[in-house]
Amino acid sequence: MRLSDLYNMQIIGTSGKVYGKVEDIILNFENGVVYSVLTEKLENIKREQDIKDRLIKSSIKFERVVSISDNIIINDNQIKR
Repeated sequence: MRLSDLYNMQIIGTSGKVYGKVEDIILNFENGVVYSVLTEKLENIKREQDIKDRLIKSSIKFERVVSISDNIIINDNQIKR
């Protein structure tokens, strides 16, 4: 699977909750892994004072991914976005 295949995939929790679609991806270049997927495009976060809060709200750590097929399924037990 290519990284670009993740864009626009629906993110669904194991509880059935829909979190949105993948709009952007944060990579850890040092480790060569996906760090998190975002439900909001980074370019849409314009005001500096909002950056931290908006990133936290729209970010889902990739370590929570359980499976990827037509959708991304995440473990949403005790989820910390």
